[in-house]
Amino acid sequence: MIEKHNKIGSGKLLQSLLNYISLLGVAVLAINFYRPLVFYIDKSGVYHRGQFFWFYLLSSLFFFSSGIAVYIKKRKISMIPFFPAFQIFIPILVGMITELLFYGISMVWAGCAVSVTLMIMSLQNENICKDKLTGLFNRYYLERIDLKYVDKGILCFMMIDINGFKQINDKFGHSEGDRGLLFVSECVTKSVGDQGSVIRYAGDEFVVLLNTKDYREAESCIKRINDNLDKVNQTLKKDYSLSLSIGYEIFDMRLIKMDEILEVIDKKMYMEKKRYYSTHDRRAQTENDS
Repeated sequence: MIEKHNKIGSGKLLQSLLNYISLLGVAVLAINFYRPLVFYIDKSGVYHRGQFFWFYLLSSLFFFSSGIAVYIKKRKISMIPFFPAFQIFIPILVGMITELLFYGISMVWAGCAVSVTLMIMSLQNENICKDKLTGLFNRYYLERIDLKYVDKGILCFMMIDINGFKQINDKFGHSEGDRGLLFVSECVTKSVGDQGSVIRYAGDEFVVLLNTKDYREAESCIKRINDNLDKVNQTLKKDYSLSLSIGYEIFDMRLIKMDEILEVIDKKMYMEKKRYYSTHDRRAQTENDS
C-alpha cells in the first residue's frame, strides 16, 4: 500500500516474498478453522497456541522489518515524515512481544489492525500535499520542508518551466494543455527516479529536489529529463513539441531559506528561457517546434 501510494519501487525478491507469505498465511488460517494449526480456543474461552504459532510470529516480524525498510526509503526520497513509523509499527511490535511473553493472550492481530488503521489515516493526510492533476507534491510540500527540515543538509533544487505552454493552451485548448502537463510530470518523475522529489509548483512550473551535492549528477538528471522528453515527443507525434527551461543550483539547507532558494533557481530558469526564445519565435512555438 505504501509503495503503491508513493510510487516507490521494491526489489522483485522482496515483493515475491511478501506475496507468497501473505498467500500462505491466508491458506493456513483457512485450514485452522478445521484443524487448529496456529491457535485454538478451548471450551472455557481460553486462547492456546498451536504448533505453527511461530509461523505467524515470524511473518509479523518480517512484515514489520519490510515496513521499516519502505519507511526509510520513502523518507530518503520525499524527505517529509508524513508516514509516522512509531505510530504505525510500534503497535505490531508491542503485540508480538506481548503475545510472546504472556501465554493465553493474542495481541498480534490487534496490533496489526491498529497499524493498518493508522497507516490509512497517514496516507490520507499526505494527500494535502498532493497535486490533484499530476499526483505530484504541491507547493505546500515546500513550505513543510522550509519549516521543519532545515537540517537536511546539502540538496540540489531545480526550477522547470514548459516553453510555449500558453500557446499550447490557446491553440489546442486547456484539455490538451493538461495532457501536456501530465506528459511532462511523468517524464520528470521517471528521470528523477528515487533520487529525489518532484513538485508541481504553479501552473506549468515544477520544482525538483535532488538528493545530491554533485553538479555532475544534477547535469546528468537534466540530460535524462530532456532525453526522455524527446522520446515522448517522438512517440506522441503531436502538432506541438514539448520542451523545458531548467534552472538549478545546489544549496546548504542550514544556511538559506526556501524563498531565497526559489528566487535563485527561478532567475536561473528564466535565463535558460531567454536563451531558448533567442532562437525560437514565441508566437510560432506550436508550429515551428512540431
